[in-house]
Amino acid sequence: MKISVDIITLIVFLGAIQGYFIALTLFTNTTGNRRANNVLGLLFLGFALSITNIFLIRTGLYIRIFFPINLPLIISFLFGPLFLYYVKFHINRDLKLKLSDGLHLIPFSIAFLYYFRLYFYSKPFINQYIHSHYFFETPIFDWDIIINLILLQLHTWFYLLTIHRIIGRHERKIVQFYSSIEEKSLQWIKFFINCFIAVYSIFIVFFIFGVQSDRSMICAYLGVVVSISIFILGFQGLRQPEIFLAVESTDIKEYTPPTPELKLDFINDPNLSNQLNSIVAAIQDEQLYKNPDLTLLDLSKKLSMPRHTLSQIINDGFGMSFCDFINQYRVDHFKKLIDEPENKNLTFLALAEESGFKSKSSFYRIFKKHTNMTPSDYKSVKAPNDNQLSSHSSL
Repeated sequence: MKISVDIITLIVFLGAIQGYFIALTLFTNTTGNRRANNVLGLLFLGFALSITNIFLIRTGLYIRIFFPINLPLIISFLFGPLFLYYVKFHINRDLKLKLSDGLHLIPFSIAFLYYFRLYFYSKPFINQYIHSHYFFETPIFDWDIIINLILLQLHTWFYLLTIHRIIGRHERKIVQFYSSIEEKSLQWIKFFINCFIAVYSIFIVFFIFGVQSDRSMICAYLGVVVSISIFILGFQGLRQPEIFLAVESTDIKEYTPPTPELKLDFINDPNLSNQLNSIVAAIQDEQLYKNPDLTLLDLSKKLSMPRHTLSQIINDGFGMSFCDFINQYRVDHFKKLIDEPENKNLTFLALAEESGFKSKSSFYRIFKKHTNMTPSDYKSVKAPNDNQLSSHSSL
């Protein structure tokens, strides 16, 4: 039998190989967040398996190799639950799964039992099924496939929305607990979600506008999209510190953010005012903001004040989160340093690190957030004002 390989088949093949390689890398990695890595490895394994059959069909190898032709549709019901487990383990590596978490696997189990029955039939029947469902020998309006694809779309979007809410809750927590959040934020997870949304949106477009097209080509184009996504996600994912570094667990899982509905009365409660002043004194006098890893827990221990109380006082007394509160001091300290003549030869990064910023990217982002200008703009605006003051003083 002659094996035909075109550019689409080659891309799908390389995407599958990349998926298997990334999965193996994650499974065998002994550092980092291992439970999250294992779940992420299962995701990439699922991605690779989902496009392997496209390669086998396009090359004709499916006749020689026993490979469940409906496997992509079956394992697609695992993507949502696995992604949810990955996010939960990424946020809390000590998380214990409950028996109820197994309910997420019910749709996959039903799809598995429904489609796997086909492989108990004779080989001629299986070959005929493959041709009728993947080579357009029957109309595209095959209700068996259409209903399952619609259910798969609803299933996946449900999990994407659920994960989006979890991320939102987590991000509201970290800005109340950490003063530097660039290593704690879930930008990688958001990127993963965007890739999911892109792939499934393209899937919908192909499905709607390709109803009268060659079904094998629709599957092939989707295989290319998934392959490209595997390369992009693999490149981004393997750069995440949680995968290869043994990042320490934090106490944030035991922390409850301030209650927005509860507003403290600083005017009529002198004790609250005293606590507010003690917070400011500790931050200013000891320059605690210079510690780039300062957390709410560190400050609460310093002041012998419960974390929740401290966070509520900062939120209501200063009208900002703990992260913004500390970073405001860092920005003010940077502006003070840049005004001093002895620092004129130092770089912005050197002054930023002296002020407590952890990285160049976070410094620029935070400075612009608090001043509505870049450090360069601030310096250029500051210079003329200083020259005017010098000229007036000389008069």
